[in-house]
Amino acid sequence: MPGVHDVSVVGLPDDRLGETVAAFVVAARGWATADDERDDDDGNKSGGDGDKTADAAGTLTKAAVRDWVRARLAAHLVPKHVFWLPDLPKTASGKIQKFKLREAAAADGDNGR
Repeated sequence: MPGVHDVSVVGLPDDRLGETVAAFVVAARGWATADDERDDDDGNKSGGDGDKTADAAGTLTKAAVRDWVRARLAAHLVPKHVFWLPDLPKTASGKIQKFKLREAAAADGDNGR
């Protein structure tokens, strides 16, 4: 996806579904990130053509990330939560520390919606 440097996806606990998809996105250099005006409560709503990956100013939005995924993958894989990070936490050998992503999501509450 244009404007995305790196991404990692983890499952987060959910009372209704057991687990939901959360995407942790690192924007590419020169790209800004923004929270959306709309609230995709379940992350699986129809719509979006997948072609609007960012606005004209080079700003990634959570809706654009969801739309891009929705256009390419099954509906249950669309992230309910999207979090912006400056960099992904990694081990000395370069593996992504997904447990730290889950901890960050728990500390951030509903800000990934």
